[in-house]
Amino acid sequence: SVTASETVTDRLHATRALEVPAVAETLAPPAHAAAAAAGETITAPVIPAAAAPAPAPPPAAGPKRPTGLIAALVALVVALGVALIVVLVTRNSGPSTTTIGPKSITVPGQVAWTNTGITLKAGDDVAITATGTVFPNTANRSLAATPDGVPNHPEIRQFNIVAGADHSGLLGRIGEAGAPFLVGHDDHFSAATVGPLFLGINDVGLDNNDGAFKARVTVTRK
Repeated sequence: SVTASETVTDRLHATRALEVPAVAETLAPPAHAAAAAAGETITAPVIPAAAAPAPAPPPAAGPKRPTGLIAALVALVVALGVALIVVLVTRNSGPSTTTIGPKSITVPGQVAWTNTGITLKAGDDVAITATGTVFPNTANRSLAATPDGVPNHPEIRQFNIVAGADHSGLLGRIGEAGAPFLVGHDDHFSAATVGPLFLGINDVGLDNNDGAFKARVTVTRK
């Protein structure tokens, strides 16, 4: 038979059995909407990364300079300058010219050959002018020779060094052994050889001569 105390005890146990699951359910953490199955990997929720700050805009570009055009203009100016220098140098670098004289020389009537002190080179341009009077016979001073000789007296040409000219005129010679040539009051020639320039009197006998010629010699050398 069941006693009254046993009955009460059984009821208390039944009541606690009903309350414990409720308390356990209250203390349990909230269940996820969908429990993960056994062995299933649970993926953590994706948290979006913070957006990176936008880069600063590049500085506004200034107006473009026509550097190519400027360089071309500079090159053109330099080229023109070089061309001008070349032209000037070429123009000024032609054959140089040297002028000797004019040199004044006294040619005495009683001296066969007088050295002018000028040594010629082949191709020299020589200009000679002369004035003065030479008397080929001091006993007869009516016979007066200009640098072109004594005029109107062909009979005394027999005493000439260079035939066919008036007597006692002005002569020239290049070198000690050069051939004599007529100079007269004005002569212009190109030197055919190298040597000192001599001036003299067209007379083979000078012992009775008097007077002198005054010559001016100019030499242009290239």
